[in-house]
Amino acid sequence: MFLITDNEKVNLCNLCAYSIKQIWGIFGVIQLIAGKYLILITQIVQIGEILGKAIYRIENVEIIPYQQSELHLTEDQKRYNRQYQQMLTTFLQAPFFYLSYTYDLSHTLQALYQQSGKSALDQSSFFQKVSRITFVKNTISHFRPFVLQADRRFVWNQYLLVDFSRNELAEYCIPIIYGCKLIKHLT
Repeated sequence: MFLITDNEKVNLCNLCAYSIKQIWGIFGVIQLIAGKYLILITQIVQIGEILGKAIYRIENVEIIPYQQSELHLTEDQKRYNRQYQQMLTTFLQAPFFYLSYTYDLSHTLQALYQQSGKSALDQSSFFQKVSRITFVKNTISHFRPFVLQADRRFVWNQYLLVDFSRNELAEYCIPIIYGCKLIKHLT
């Protein structure tokens, strides 16, 4: 979860008339007929743990248009754009999208163990090192976001994150895995 301090709320509110939202990450950006839309992860549920690292299923997303007006569209374009938005919302609310802030779901356990230099299983993620994260300032400069470490073959939202993967917002971009996760506790 990302938080903004009270001082930052005041500064941000002075800049725009938009509300401040609690999000769990950036899913990505998609281009539809009306323009680009930002997809935010707004609700998650923990489904289990792998090696003590929490694994979550995405329960809800919010799709926010970059452009608030549809004046540049014809009536047919508006209708098609609404249909595409509805299809996208329906698809993204399927219970098959998973993420973790502290465990790389895109690699096998063996691949994580064999990573060069040091064991990926012992690395602390940015989310464990910092209790509060702000959108205004990156507090750890040596951190390499999960989205840049993930195996691109298995990251469902890789293309949707292209706009963010090379700038300061990369730390808020979460690699999403699409599929089925079954976690059983063995004794």
